[in-house]
Amino acid sequence: MKLHHSLTDGVGGMDIARLLFDVEVDPGDLGPMPEAPVGENLGTVELARDALGYDWSQLFDFSKRRLTSAVGDVAHALRHPRETVTETVATGQSIARVAAPVSDTLSPVMIERHLAWHYDVLEFPLDEILDAAHAAGAKHNDAFLSGVTAGLRRYHERHDTQVDELRVTMPVSIRKADDPIGGNRITLMRFKVPVDIADPSERMIETHRRCESVKTDRSLPFTNAIAGTLNLLPRSVIGGMLKHIDFLASNVPGTPVPLYLTGAKVERFYGFGPTIGAALNVTLMSYCGTCCVGINIDTGAVTDPDVLMECLREGFDEVLAVGCGTVHAVSPTGAG
Repeated sequence: MKLHHSLTDGVGGMDIARLLFDVEVDPGDLGPMPEAPVGENLGTVELARDALGYDWSQLFDFSKRRLTSAVGDVAHALRHPRETVTETVATGQSIARVAAPVSDTLSPVMIERHLAWHYDVLEFPLDEILDAAHAAGAKHNDAFLSGVTAGLRRYHERHDTQVDELRVTMPVSIRKADDPIGGNRITLMRFKVPVDIADPSERMIETHRRCESVKTDRSLPFTNAIAGTLNLLPRSVIGGMLKHIDFLASNVPGTPVPLYLTGAKVERFYGFGPTIGAALNVTLMSYCGTCCVGINIDTGAVTDPDVLMECLREGFDEVLAVGCGTVHAVSPTGAG
């Protein structure tokens, strides 16, 4: 399956997978195929106009919502002036932090960027990483991120350098239970994660603290408006911001039951996300009790992807050992 994020997000993609695949070997006659929808044949100019119109509509809708709530905001400010000033300043600082340009790459090694990629995979049992997170007092996603940063710490050590923190872009789901399958219901948050904390339990706890801070960030309700504003800037400006992100990491909950395609059982389900300017994208998708980790590496940033993969395997070994687990390496699938 190859899906663009303008169509849906990771969670929606798994919902689509449940429609494309069967949950039993022989589901029986599914009936006739539905009629294919008729789409619009838009040219380049129409597509550009449509995209600009969407960005402006996001800003307009945001302004409209703010004006609608203005009376209530004013009344609240009159009753609680000090609290209002504090909240306004904190929200403004949060928005500024999210929208601020990124002018430096924290990694002293993964600096260059090319349009060439190496694809690789890892896998390990879901219950082992859950055990590790539980033993450390953290969550599943914290253990996943800590496995990635442990591997990146080892990779930098292989290159005779050290790094305290790295900057990650992580999707945060804003999908609600009644949202349709289609549509991108995520917002991308960038923040720094600890790399130099050698103890995996301590690193998971610190990673948990930072992730929870991001998930409750004051800027989240404003992310669509921020994105709309950034999209109106020249591509060179946005590209410069993206290429200084060290890595992307995404944790997508998959299906706990086997999927089938014309009677053939799907053994694994990997996700490969775009690097969008970063050195690598690490995407974890759980499937039938297995964590399937797809890794997309920019070979301009990482000229020795085999070394990086070895370091990532060792990094996840380090984290899983907290819960007495062991990573199970998988041979590359379509690497190149």
